Amino acid sequence: MSLFALPLLVSAIGSMENPVVPDTPIGKRLRLGRISDLDYPSKLLRKRPSGSTVAKILIDPKGKVARCEILASSSEALLDLQTCALVSQRFRYKPMKGADGQLFWVADTVTVHWKPPRP
Repeated sequence: MSLFALPLLVSAIGSMENPVVPDTPIGKRLRLGRISDLDYPSKLLRKRPSGSTVAKILIDPKGKVARCEILASSSEALLDLQTCALVSQRFRYKPMKGADGQLFWVADTVTVHWKPPRP
């Protein structure tokens, strides 16, 4: 039987100067993962769009992102795809345990603020 915690917000800032700073109970469980300006898709460097992507993620009992779904688009499909790809590949959380010691699934929300790197 899977239990779900309420979605909470973790902000993954798209900047080397501002790495991921987990600031919520679930976010504080983030062990590994960040997104930076270096992750900005090279295919978009000429067009240079910016925006924020909000994604809902499902974290499995082992702390791995099992599913990612866009809740709010940056208005640039490639930035949205990059968000889910990077969060799924890179983010790892400490396993969540209930009061009974059982591991459980957790839903969370991640916001990535995309801006093109300086030329």
